[in-house]
Amino acid sequence: MRTFLLFLRFLSLSLFVVLSQLILSIVFPWPLNNIQVPLLCLSLILLLTESRLLVWQAALIFYCLEFYSPFPFGVLLFSGTLATLLGFWLYQNVVTNRSWYSAMGLVTFMILLFHIFHAASIFLFFGREQASVFISSVFLTQVLREIFF
Repeated sequence: MRTFLLFLRFLSLSLFVVLSQLILSIVFPWPLNNIQVPLLCLSLILLLTESRLLVWQAALIFYCLEFYSPFPFGVLLFSGTLATLLGFWLYQNVVTNRSWYSAMGLVTFMILLFHIFHAASIFLFFGREQASVFISSVFLTQVLREIFF
């Protein structure tokens, strides 16, 4: 029974994160619809629980978000899960205290890794000619907007 309740909590939290990302991206205006809700929620869960199930939960969340993504299947799943995995490793091995500035650094690191892996996977999928135009026009403006605003 306890395992079933943990699984139910796992699924409900994942569904909540996916729905909140979809609602935020549809309802809110321009600067607020670019917020990375899954990475923010996953980093908050990491700081509160320190559980290894976080990586599996990230895979489930980004798998569900793949259905609403304009990119080819696997781009969002690969970049989000790998950014969460490396953020979990950083939290376990490098960030040892629970201060607010280390948490903000962890969130910034995860978002930056997400965008780097996202751009790399687009580059590998589309090829050099098409991806360079896409990355230069969209990626750099989005990353700078999300980091500084």
